Amino acid sequence: MTSAPTRMSDDHIESLTDDAFLGGALHLLQPLKGARAGTDAVMLAASVAADGPVRALEAGCGVGAVALCLAWRLPRLHVTGVEIDAALSELARRNAASNGLSDRVEIINGDVTGPFPALEAKGIRREGYEHVVANPPYLPAKSARAPGNADKRRAHVMTRGGLDAWVRFLATCARPRGRLWMIHRADALPAVLAALEGRFGGVRLFPLFPRADAPATRIIISATKGSRAALQMLPGLTLHRPDGRYTDTAEALLRYGAALPLDEAAEQ
Repeated sequence: MTSAPTRMSDDHIESLTDDAFLGGALHLLQPLKGARAGTDAVMLAASVAADGPVRALEAGCGVGAVALCLAWRLPRLHVTGVEIDAALSELARRNAASNGLSDRVEIINGDVTGPFPALEAKGIRREGYEHVVANPPYLPAKSARAPGNADKRRAHVMTRGGLDAWVRFLATCARPRGRLWMIHRADALPAVLAALEGRFGGVRLFPLFPRADAPATRIIISATKGSRAALQMLPGLTLHRPDGRYTDTAEALLRYGAALPLDEAAEQ
């Protein structure tokens, strides 16, 4: 991801940047301060494996980075993004339009932790999606590391219901045998697995290591609704060389939209 210095005013967000994703294949407007998408969003989108004309839903889509990377990678996929922040929802719609993807990326302003009938009234389908995706807030509600910026705090700190409420929403939206894809902090894995329990099984864990000699800081989770298959820990991916440059695989994912084949890794 690269960022242009251009700044633009917006009615709700003081200033924006125009950021290039996937080597410039996509350009997204983002708040200069607050909730900003980056490497995690691209890695999550790269992990989703979908064939044919199917539907995906993203919880907490922000400015649309994951949804748009998904739509760019998978030309037969229709993506619905749900975002609680009205200004970010509008930015996501603008980003879909400016990248020519409005026909396959729909953005709905709504709260994924709220009553489901309210979301159904806006067009969210119960058990209507083959894939459900989330890059949820990483920090618990009372975290001492909560950002001071209000917009950034909303993006990074869980609110009512916590992660369990997010996974409950995703389970409600996923079709039977539908796939869940999520990225989270590696040290939050116990909470993630607890939220998945009884809803999604066949869990596959793919750690992301900042360097070969460092512990994983992020983990990509794949799971299947209603599955009872055993958990699998996959080899994972190292993102950076010792000199700080991206590894060849990470470069291909981030710059050129390559796929991160979790299913193939699980079969090896």
